[in-house]
Amino acid sequence: MISLCLCCARVNMSVLIFFLAICTWTANAASTKVSDFRGEPADNRSFRVDYKFYPLANGWLKLHRIPVSWSEARLTCLLEGSLLASPISEGLTEVMMKFAQELKLPHIHTGIQSMASGEDYFSSEGIPLDRIPITWAAGQPDNSKSKKRCLAMTPQGEVELTDCEDTRPFFCYKKNDGVITMNECGYHDKTYQVDPATGHCYKLHQNPGLTWHLALTTCSAEGGNLAVINSDAEANFIAKLADKQNEKEWVYLGFYLWYRERKLWQTVDGKLLKDAGFERWRQGEPNNMNGQEFCGSFGVKNGELTLNDIDCNYRISFLCEIPSLKEQYSKNLISHQY
Repeated sequence: MISLCLCCARVNMSVLIFFLAICTWTANAASTKVSDFRGEPADNRSFRVDYKFYPLANGWLKLHRIPVSWSEARLTCLLEGSLLASPISEGLTEVMMKFAQELKLPHIHTGIQSMASGEDYFSSEGIPLDRIPITWAAGQPDNSKSKKRCLAMTPQGEVELTDCEDTRPFFCYKKNDGVITMNECGYHDKTYQVDPATGHCYKLHQNPGLTWHLALTTCSAEGGNLAVINSDAEANFIAKLADKQNEKEWVYLGFYLWYRERKLWQTVDGKLLKDAGFERWRQGEPNNMNGQEFCGSFGVKNGELTLNDIDCNYRISFLCEIPSLKEQYSKNLISHQY
């Protein structure tokens, strides 16, 4: 009887250990699925609020679903402070492949290309192709056409040579280097200055200067927009910022001549300038000099900030503005779609 009880105890203990192991495995599997393939919410250790951290990829990722050429994809990622993602590790490849399948994406750009040489392929990080764990698609590599100097990835995680001018979705990737700290407005660049009154962040880009349209693209990539002044208090903060950085010339702002016949100036966030909260023009402005001043700028003279119309093709300094995180969430400017 005693030996039978001992036997039962051993069986019960074995069953208990078995079920504990199953529960542990299930919990770990669920945890891996959530953290690795859904990403971790942004916090003050994050790279950018519009990126998510994926432990399996050891870094942050952002998906751009609108197809563009390889060069435009690379530029977008660089402006965001990251790199065009490449399958440089098994973990990163697995995350990219997971979302390509789940979101039913077509082929996506990778950062692997031979733009500098027709034969030598490197990732965005400068890793040579022979050190990247890729799997070629059937019939690849097909280099019969000289234009095929970029590598795209299929939803199955395989790669193939492609024309760099083909438009595709893409991921931007920032490897975790342990030193990223997000600012109050959800961006990693510490040169952004925070206005305590508005909670907005501002950065004066001085060198190199850009055209108005390229300035708009740059600010957008940084998570904001060309700055729009909404009050005298905001104008005073920006004037002090310009003075601190010794900016004496005209600086692009986020407004433009939308309806030329009626001389209606509109801000980049969709308001008429007269309704935005600040419309103090420099004396004699806007004057549409030479019939081609269709973009907005500001200048500071004797401590006072005033507006000016200017040729959109001039390459000058520009001011970017990022709303506070609370405002971005309330206006649904931040979207975590994966």
